Amino acid sequence: MVDNPLSGNYEEEKASMKKAIWQHWTGAFLVFIMMATALLGPGSLSPVQAAAPLTVSQAIAAQSGGGTATVEGYIVGHATGSLTAKFTSPYANDFNFLIADSATEKTNAKLLDVQIPASYRSQYGLATNPNLVGQKVIVTGTLGAYNSYAGVKNPTSIALSSGTTNPDPDPGTTLPDGTGKKVLFDNSHAQTAGAADWALPWIS
Repeated sequence: MVDNPLSGNYEEEKASMKKAIWQHWTGAFLVFIMMATALLGPGSLSPVQAAAPLTVSQAIAAQSGGGTATVEGYIVGHATGSLTAKFTSPYANDFNFLIADSATEKTNAKLLDVQIPASYRSQYGLATNPNLVGQKVIVTGTLGAYNSYAGVKNPTSIALSSGTTNPDPDPGTTLPDGTGKKVLFDNSHAQTAGAADWALPWIS
């Protein structure tokens, strides 16, 4: 049997062609990756937006579905029993607060009762912190009736809407010019502290 001297060359050419094709497509793929990286580089994609908290009215409407939800509203008072509430201090305990879409709301059907776990009572219980009434808060917990109100039970997170999680209970604050000291004021003044709420240095 006579060897065909061309068969060896054919196999080498075939292998060389396969290698060239592989290198071509590998190079094309790398170019594609580089172009995609340039087009979709940092800042070219919009950041993922967190879902907005539910309003109190939305949370009330969603009660029958249960589940976990984040709700934002104004603290307006304290539930004292089944569909009964107190909207002025002193408050009986630190176990719950009522929130609403308006800081002046008092209609039971528009209120959401938030259970306060023991770990949050020193910060958010109204017996201890009556100054929280009128402030906006964000709560994450389980939707469900509480004290016969629509409610949020077993919260895993409670925070003031500004992001402050530890409201300052000390009313002693300097005036804008650095003098004087703010004095205690009651709930009727909690929203807008005027000149009468300041102890001026020359008369204190």
